Amino acid sequence: MADEVSQKGDEQIEKATETVETPPVEPEKTEEEIDESKEPGGDSPQDVYRRKLFRQAKAAREEAQREREGRIAAETRAQTLEEQASKPPIKAKPTVQEVQAAMDAGTVSISEGTAYIARSQAEEIVEQKERLRQQNEAALRPIQKAARDIQAYVEAAPWLADDTDERTLEVGHKYQQLVNDFGYAPNLATKRVAIEMALGPVNRLKAQKETANLTARSARFHAETPAGGGNNQDDRLSDIANAPATMKAYWEKAGLTQAQRKREFEIYRGLKAQNR
Repeated sequence: MADEVSQKGDEQIEKATETVETPPVEPEKTEEEIDESKEPGGDSPQDVYRRKLFRQAKAAREEAQREREGRIAAETRAQTLEEQASKPPIKAKPTVQEVQAAMDAGTVSISEGTAYIARSQAEEIVEQKERLRQQNEAALRPIQKAARDIQAYVEAAPWLADDTDERTLEVGHKYQQLVNDFGYAPNLATKRVAIEMALGPVNRLKAQKETANLTARSARFHAETPAGGGNNQDDRLSDIANAPATMKAYWEKAGLTQAQRKREFEIYRGLKAQNR
């Protein structure tokens, strides 16, 4: 009886153990199973070795990618060159002489050949006119600019418009020198160069004219002012620090001395007081 109980107990144990699954033992990762997306961490010798393998594998993958991209680029260039070579060459437009020869040989009818020649000659005339227009426009551009610059000089020095004025002799001398000695063309562009050589930049000429105008207005103002009028205001009038910003900017641009600035500010204050 005891043996039967023992045997039944053994059988129950065997059945119970058959339903229990033994968890598998995870094998150690090999070199090929190392994660390629993230560099391994850790300080153990195995971790250091894995990082070395990771970096080597990464470098190999990058080199392979570069080779692949270079191969694709080379194949693309070769394909493009092949496609270009397979295209038929662009046929040149027949010349009038070739069409005439074809008409003489009878391979082109008289009517077709004549119409083609007429069209070609008309197109050539139009192209020649356009080329001539562009050439004339390019040649006139510096002349037009010179004319504008000369007008600015004349506005600053009106006597330049009078060729008989003695002050224009220096300009004429420079002009002849440029034409005769240096091969300049006898045109307005050369005259503009001669004027600048003789008189300097137009901005400086304008500043000189403005200074002369201020001096003339000052003389007229003092001639009209009663004796002793305003003399007690010399210190106030000479305080150029109170001058308008535009006047100060002009002084700087014209390069006026302190004495000239003081004089012009006195004229300005006097005229302003007179116009009240």
